[in-house]
Amino acid sequence: MKVLNWAVRFMFAFGIALGLVSGLAYLDPVNDFMGRHLTYYCIYHLVVDSICFSIFAYCACWFVPDQKKIAAIFAAVVSFSVVIFGLYLNFTDKRFDRTVGIRFFINYVGIIAGLGLGIYLAYAKFKHKGWSVPKSADEDSEVY
Repeated sequence: MKVLNWAVRFMFAFGIALGLVSGLAYLDPVNDFMGRHLTYYCIYHLVVDSICFSIFAYCACWFVPDQKKIAAIFAAVVSFSVVIFGLYLNFTDKRFDRTVGIRFFINYVGIIAGLGLGIYLAYAKFKHKGWSVPKSADEDSEVY
């Protein structure tokens, strides 16, 4: 039952981040940030990617009841699998341009910076409140 509780809370954090990404991705075609200038593109994607991935990592650690370090590692694994899938699509799908330019790096720098920020904030908040495996009662007792 603990595993199910942990998994549901982790998926709730993933759903929040996915909803935020979907909402902000909807704003891009409406406001046409990509087509204006490289500066707008840089600001928009760095901010959006950083916010979404940091919220995912932080909320994953915040929502799970214990072993928050495992949640942070799992959030990093899920995020990097999304990055790897995006790289795979970029280089294999014919709909994409397959070029590696500044816009390519802007997207992935925002993702990695947001993920690192979220994990750091979660560590700073929860380092004494369930970040790692809780101590057992035997470790605290003294033997004479």
